[in-house]
Amino acid sequence: MKHKIGVCFLTGLNACYGLHEVARLPFREQQDILGIICLVVFIASMGFVPIWHWKEKRGMDSATVLGFFQSGLCYFIALDLCMFAWRKIFHLQFYAPDGLLDKTISSLSGEMFTIAYFSYSYTFGLIIAAMQIVGSLLLLFRKARLLGIFVLFPVVSNIILIDVFYEVETGALIQAMVILAGLVYLMGIERKKIAAFFLDKITAFRKSAFESKMMKNTIRISAIFLPMSACIYLYDYPNRHPEITGKYEVKELLVNRRPIDLTNCADSMITKVYIDNNHDLVFERNSLNRWQVGRFTYDKTKRKMKVVWRYPQTLHDTLDASLSEKSNQQMTLSGIMGRDTIKALLVQK
Repeated sequence: MKHKIGVCFLTGLNACYGLHEVARLPFREQQDILGIICLVVFIASMGFVPIWHWKEKRGMDSATVLGFFQSGLCYFIALDLCMFAWRKIFHLQFYAPDGLLDKTISSLSGEMFTIAYFSYSYTFGLIIAAMQIVGSLLLLFRKARLLGIFVLFPVVSNIILIDVFYEVETGALIQAMVILAGLVYLMGIERKKIAAFFLDKITAFRKSAFESKMMKNTIRISAIFLPMSACIYLYDYPNRHPEITGKYEVKELLVNRRPIDLTNCADSMITKVYIDNNHDLVFERNSLNRWQVGRFTYDKTKRKMKVVWRYPQTLHDTLDASLSEKSNQQMTLSGIMGRDTIKALLVQK
C-alpha cells in the first residue's frame, strides 16, 4: 500500500508542476482555472490508490498499473525539465536585462546575482539545456531510464543547492525538490543494480605497487591533507588582519595638509577605501570606474602599512602609511604617496 501511495503521490505532484509549467503562459489569464485543473489531476492520482488496492485484491494485474504510473512519473519529469531547457535555448531563462547588469554586485540579492552570473555565457546555458533534454529523453525509454537518472540527478541536485544557498524564490526550490524526489524514487527501484555496479569487488583497475595497508592509507590521506597544509602555510591565509579589514568611507581628506572638498566630482578625490582579506587595498575616486588597486603589507605592532600599486599600470608611486587605533568604527590613515602627504578619516560601512 505504501508503494502505491508513494508512486501516485509523486506522479500526481510532478504532473501538477509539469502541466502548470507548460500551460501557465497560454492560460495566463485563467490562472485560477489552471490551478484547479492541476489540483484535480493530483486528487485523481491520489484517489486512484484505494481503487487500485481494491482491484488488486480481486485479481487485477498490479504490475501493469505500477508500470503506468512509473511511466507517467518519467513523462511529467521530462515535461517539466524540457520546458526549462527550451526556455534556456530561447533566452527565456539565464537572461539578465541591461538594467540588472549595470548594478553593483553588492546591491544584488542572491537570486539576482545568480541570474546575472548565468547570463554571462549562453553556451554554458546550452550545455545545461542539452543535459536536461538528453536526460529527459533517456528517461522515457525503459531500458535507458537508469542512464537518464544518472544524467539528471546531478543537474537537479545542483539546481536545488543554488536555490537554497543563493536564496532563490521558494516556489522554484519546491519544484526542483519535487523533481528530485521523483528521480530518487526511480533510482530506488534499481537500487540493487546500482549497488552491484558501484560496490562490486571485481574491477578492471590494477592493484597498486604497495602491499602495506598503512602505506596505502597514508598516501590516500596525503592527497587530502597536503593541499590543505599548502593553503595554510604557503599562502597568505585570508583575513590575517581583521582589525583593519573592511569597507570605509572617507569623511575628511587632507592632501599636503590642505583640506579637500569631498563633494567635488574630480577624479583626484578619494571617496572610499577597501582593505580586503587578500591583502588588497583599493582607493575609489568618486566612481567604480576610478579604482586604484595595490597589494599591502602590514605591521600589526607598529600599525604601519606599505602599498605597492598595480592598477592602473601607469601608477608607479608607493604608499607608506600608518593607521590609528579604530574607535567607533573610525580610524585615520596618514601617509606619503609619491610627493604628496595624505591624511584621511575613514569610517567603516
